Amino acid sequence: MKASEPLVFGPLLACMREAYVANRGHSHTSVRAQVVEDIALGRLFKQTRVYLGTPSTCTFRMYPKGFFAVLSGFAKNIAAGAASVPIGRRVLIAAWCASLVGGVITSPWMYLASLVQVAVFAKRVGRFNPLVAALFPVHMLFFTVVVIKSFWDGVLRGGVRWSGRTIRTR
Repeated sequence: MKASEPLVFGPLLACMREAYVANRGHSHTSVRAQVVEDIALGRLFKQTRVYLGTPSTCTFRMYPKGFFAVLSGFAKNIAAGAASVPIGRRVLIAAWCASLVGGVITSPWMYLASLVQVAVFAKRVGRFNPLVAALFPVHMLFFTVVVIKSFWDGVLRGGVRWSGRTIRTR
């Protein structure tokens, strides 16, 4: 996806009913078989507008069924994303993630260097409590579990399970 392409966010898709029906919505052939259907649905629409909601006008709970739904949801998105990234880049991403975790294991100085990286990135992408950045090893552990599950499902089992169906990622 190019930076100039519209981007949609699954939990908060809002559109005019007429446009949804005209495009056949989630039943459109380019949407229904996708692992990350919100992005495919967003590509159907010719123009998008940003809707900035507030906590009083829009709320959602992404995974109301709990931890295992979070794990499965993240794993299916990782599987879809990884399938679109060249193998060389996947290796570099894995090496960078391993370096972050390795920094925690090797020395306090390496942890500090990794923490600076994470804090800089966190500041660029959102407003995160500094404690969130400091606890990045916990997040990396969770991410590692998600990636292993994604690999297990997507490669070894032949597809990820989501919403009662198996979706092939390749």
